[in-house]
Amino acid sequence: PLIIYIHRFSRSTQCLDYTDNLSYAPHMQKEENRVKRGGFTLAELLVVLVIVGVIFAITLPALTELTGQSRLDGAANALHATIKMARQYALAHNQPTYLVFHDDQSTADANLTFRSYAVFTIDTHAGLQTTQADGQFLTDWNVLPSGIVFDNETTDGQSNVFIIGGQGWNGGFNRFRLLRIETISYIVLGFRPQGTTFRSYKNDIHLTKGLYRDDTLVRTSDEGLRIRVNNMGRSHITPTFSTGGADE
Repeated sequence: PLIIYIHRFSRSTQCLDYTDNLSYAPHMQKEENRVKRGGFTLAELLVVLVIVGVIFAITLPALTELTGQSRLDGAANALHATIKMARQYALAHNQPTYLVFHDDQSTADANLTFRSYAVFTIDTHAGLQTTQADGQFLTDWNVLPSGIVFDNETTDGQSNVFIIGGQGWNGGFNRFRLLRIETISYIVLGFRPQGTTFRSYKNDIHLTKGLYRDDTLVRTSDEGLRIRVNNMGRSHITPTFSTGGADE
């Protein structure tokens, strides 16, 4: 009798467990379905995309301006370092050294026009009849970042190095910020062996955001930077603002 009782109890327990499993099965299925359906709906995704688009449209002009300013600052700093290097070379080697620029007369390459510079020196210790032929380029042509150009218009008097003034010449090392290398006349900022400039008072190099279209400067911003080199060869960078504003 004891064995039969235990057997019956065991079977009834199994039936109870089975019945309980059946009663909880729909609830568990609902929980699984709820987990599977977790996530964003199509409408929610569309709302998120619209918000992201609005934020991007608002911040894009600021990011673009920031990138342009970074390029302008980087270009000015690199040019300033090259100016100091040219002056130091003139002092160290006791010979004239020049920062040479490409304009629309020295090259037909639009990528280099008012956008490139190099350092050139003349070995005046070569002999009594020293000419530009005794010179050499110390650097390759450096090109300004995209969207940055030299401003050949802005000036305080005749301080802009791209404003030549005077007449041409047939001899001598340089005159009116021009230097003839082989058959090409370049705009230059020159340093004497003493580290002073070839022109008194001040020499300005203006950089701006823009481009040249049909040899005419088209500014994309009224902000710029000026590197001023005084007659002692010392230089510094200051911000500038175009009174006419941006051209486009």
